[in-house]
Amino acid sequence: MKPNTLLLRCLACLLAVSVVACSSTGSSVDLGKDTNAAKSAGVSASDLTSAGLIPPGGAKVDYDKSLIFGSGQNWIGRMVLQLNQASSEAYNYFLQQYPRQGWMLVSAVRGKNSLLVFTKADRSITVELSEAGFLEGGARAVLTISPRSTQPEPSAAGAQGAPRRP
Repeated sequence: MKPNTLLLRCLACLLAVSVVACSSTGSSVDLGKDTNAAKSAGVSASDLTSAGLIPPGGAKVDYDKSLIFGSGQNWIGRMVLQLNQASSEAYNYFLQQYPRQGWMLVSAVRGKNSLLVFTKADRSITVELSEAGFLEGGARAVLTISPRSTQPEPSAAGAQGAPRRP
């Protein structure tokens, strides 16, 4: 066998393995349709709704990439959602809908990878948005929810800044 033929076969095998590895084979649950599967994984669509976390329509939870502790309204952790819309549309959804659900916007950064931070009572949520992989299409949202700090903010007079040069 010629060295070039062997190299071409190796490259073809590598390409085939790469395509298969990039395809989405993880377990995901459509929040609007398969609530029994979502409940068995710990957090259901009704838990999200009762916690004021209504995802965009058609969102699917990727449980292989999610890390969820607890259940009901008080769950904490990271939930990865596969969205059937572009990240710019998803950004607009979260920016418009979450304040309507009682979340206060703290910070927003829009770009190739967008970031939104909201607070509500004793909880905070960070929404990270990015385009999903080539084969998946749509966008990916990573919702990280945690208890909000109950410590008082330092006063301006007591805050220590970096020393200033004259």
